[in-house]
Parts: sequence; C-alpha cells; structure tokens
Amino acid sequence: MDNIFRITLIKKKWLKLIGAGCLLLAIIIISLEAFFVYKFYHKRQFSFERWNSVELYSMDNSRDIMYDALVHEYDLVGMKEDEVIRLLGEPQDTDDNSLLFWLGPRSNYGVDYYWLKLTCENDVVVRYEKISD
Repeated sequence: MDNIFRITLIKKKWLKLIGAGCLLLAIIIISLEAFFVYKFYHKRQFSFERWNSVELYSMDNSRDIMYDALVHEYDLVGMKEDEVIRLLGEPQDTDDNSLLFWLGPRSNYGVDYYWLKLTCENDVVVRYEKISD
C-alpha cells in the first residue's frame, strides 16, 4: 500500500512538472509568434520614409511588400498626379498618360521587376495595376 501511495505521489509531481513545462513552452511560443507577427505586420504597412529609402533596382522588395497596404489605405483612383508624387515621390518612368513606380524584383535573380502603373487622364489617376516587365 505504501508503494502505491509513493508511485501516485511521483506521478502527481511529474504531471505538475510536465504541466508547468507545457505552460512555459506555450508562453514562449505565443511571445515569439507575437514578435514575428509584429515585425512582419510593421514591414507591410505603407510608409513614405521606407518607400523612398529603398535602393532602386536592388534586390530589396520592401515596396512590393507595402503595395497591398498602399492600395488598401489610399484611394489612388481619383488622386491628382501631384498628390501621387507627394505620396510616393517621383516616378521612375512616365509616358503620355502613365506613371510607373518600381516595386521590386520578381524573383531572387533580379532579372524581372514588378511595377506600379498608374494610368492618368487629365492629370487624375483613373486606374492602377501591378505589372511586371
């Protein structure tokens, strides 16, 4: 009888120890997840400073990462060209009715790039699209 009681106490101690370990592990996992989600979420938010600090035609895809936040947060369609330039800086290329902003490399090889193309009529954006060359 004493032996069974001793085994039961040992099992209870191990169960408590395992429970505490699982709780500690869960706290560590949740903390790490929150940290990485914050870091990634922060990178995805549009920021004029980060947008304009990217070295053009490099392997940095920060602009491409910010693209979704940009088009979600700002109504580009209907904006005047000068408003767009205040928001994004000078375009990397233009033609008769389009502004082109470099977003980043399409692949790790840096051969093809993504671009934000804003089509304008009468100096007002009427359409935007993400294109690649």
